[in-house]
Amino acid sequence: MKRFKTLSRKQKIIILLIVATLVMCGTWIFNSLQQKAPSRAEEILRPIDKALISAGAARKCETIAGGHHIASRGVGSTSYYEIKKPREEAKALVYKIAKENGFDLVQATPENRTDALGGIADMYLEDWSFDDKSKTSSYYDLEDGKIVLLAAFYNDRDDEANCSGSFESHGKVKGDDKQTVVRIGTTLPDLRREYRK
Repeated sequence: MKRFKTLSRKQKIIILLIVATLVMCGTWIFNSLQQKAPSRAEEILRPIDKALISAGAARKCETIAGGHHIASRGVGSTSYYEIKKPREEAKALVYKIAKENGFDLVQATPENRTDALGGIADMYLEDWSFDDKSKTSSYYDLEDGKIVLLAAFYNDRDDEANCSGSFESHGKVKGDDKQTVVRIGTTLPDLRREYRK
């Protein structure tokens, strides 16, 4: 403290500016680490999203969740698409694209129900497919666990696109005999306790 008092005014200002810069950089690094988990969920879905769009799907909206997701598990991302194909053709397309990206989707049934399906009622399982076995999270700041891919296919009713985030389109997405609404989401394990805000 005595040394600080003996410094010139210019030296004191330089030291204070350096300390302020270090504090700001530290805050920026800390905040960017806190945002990695949702962006990782986006990274996992990005190649699937690009392949679907290349195949003619129209992305209607996307949402990123931190703590609450399709199955209320971990952090994740969900997107809604309209695919101008009947349900089985749209489903085959999504299965193929998922497989090309390291996921092996299976049809959900009451017999193969896992935690990945959360609270989805048995009567709706025919709309859902999932993979909770193919990929394991290796991210240092996430708890150990599987990366889950979920897909739902609707063409017998409109589905409420409950999305918010980076895309403006919200509301109803339309499914019918010639067009299928596809909801694709991924969840990752929760952030480790030491990385939570």
